[in-house]
Amino acid sequence: MFCFAAVCTVQANNIQITGISYSAPNLSFTIQWDNSWNTSSNANPLYPSNWDAAWVFVKYQSSIDNLWKHTLLSSVSSDHNVTGGILQVDAVSDGMGVFIRRSAPGSGNISASVVTIKLNTLAGTGPFNFKVFGTEMTYIPQSVFRLGDGRVSGTSFFTAQDIDATKQSSGITAGSLFSGSPALPATFPMGYNSFYMMKYEITNEEWADFLNALTYDQQVSRMDIAPNGTVNSYIYANNVNTMTDNVVKLQTAGLNNTLPAVFGCDLDGDNVFNEINDGQNIACGNLSKADLFAYLDWCGMRPMTETEFEKSCRGTQAAVVGEYAWGTTDVSTHVRTQLSNNGMPNEAWTGAQASGQVMVGAGLNSSGGPARSGLFANGTNGRLAAGAGFYGNMELSGSIWEICVLVDAGGVSFTGNNGDGMLTVTGDANTANWPGNYTAAAGSGTTIRGGSFFEISNYTSYISASFRNGGLDPARNILFGGRGVRSVP
Repeated sequence: MFCFAAVCTVQANNIQITGISYSAPNLSFTIQWDNSWNTSSNANPLYPSNWDAAWVFVKYQSSIDNLWKHTLLSSVSSDHNVTGGILQVDAVSDGMGVFIRRSAPGSGNISASVVTIKLNTLAGTGPFNFKVFGTEMTYIPQSVFRLGDGRVSGTSFFTAQDIDATKQSSGITAGSLFSGSPALPATFPMGYNSFYMMKYEITNEEWADFLNALTYDQQVSRMDIAPNGTVNSYIYANNVNTMTDNVVKLQTAGLNNTLPAVFGCDLDGDNVFNEINDGQNIACGNLSKADLFAYLDWCGMRPMTETEFEKSCRGTQAAVVGEYAWGTTDVSTHVRTQLSNNGMPNEAWTGAQASGQVMVGAGLNSSGGPARSGLFANGTNGRLAAGAGFYGNMELSGSIWEICVLVDAGGVSFTGNNGDGMLTVTGDANTANWPGNYTAAAGSGTTIRGGSFFEISNYTSYISASFRNGGLDPARNILFGGRGVRSVP
């Protein structure tokens, strides 16, 4: 049986995957990314002991039905290898992908390294096409952390307390987290146990790549226009008047229920797709709860809980009243019109470095919109100037509101199951024990955390690490997006 790898996908802020080749049962490719680290030897409690990693997963297409399906990989780490002596490949028990990370303490850019992974048996007959997807994540180790920063205001903040092994294993009693809070069972991911979290919010490029791997009927559910609509149309309706309301457009129309559409990025609006200045690396807004859940299920990830969101901001540090994701109340606000290299991979703030740099304060005007993911991190500045959470996750404050699982009656049944790489025929997530039925009318169980670029006078509350926004079922809105996490092992 002859098989070939015809398609390569590059995803995320600065990760590159190229040169796919297949010789059954192995798939090889070259990977590289910037600003990598491994601080696992660190013993100073002021800094994290963790690492970043690339979560890599594979989709394949056979000649039988032309559908893109998730490829299961060997769950034995020794079945995979990588050249160069700097990286290692960590398999996962469900075979949904692999983590590629530094094998020893160090930091800097990861130069091109050849990875060979072993695939499980593929269904169908060849030839096969493959798409290899990768996104940068950070490892958040098991540890006690402080929930809440000491402020008390109804349900707007958690009652300050430590989340430790006892609470994670035994659960938390009703009324302990805030006035009227439900009992939280031990199966709920409180943040004590280790997990991986996407380093950046989902980008426009990642979203377009996702849409391009769906069927026509699945695409229908994930946008505001029809896949057979007018070419060069933006796929989401404008609901806030900002300069980056939309980036993803319909590039090639689909055919009713048979041929899926093709999508691309076009920030500058010239109908030439995926140019260097077309905003591929800008955080993707306009996502609903159903959209985010579908994406995460398809990636083999899952939604994060709002308690995990707080841990990713604060880490093991003592709480500071009113702190932002970077651990202080210092803040330096920025809007899109202050940036250079608009929409490019090197889009940046070129002014003086300051503590607490964040995209916020635009309001309803043409200076608004999120920016390139990881905008303020340059490989040499620290957590405060980069505006990073304790473990290195970017834009937890500002940029885009992050959709999370809420601590309420609809969210407590969430058990942290990772996605299975498959969606329903209509493009919805189908993983057990995720809150709601993945539609806009699903009811409780989700919220948004971290604020967005839009806030002006109220940003001091909204972008704080501890502010709880209450229960809602996020419909599509330029202010809403998010990132995924993955339970480990």
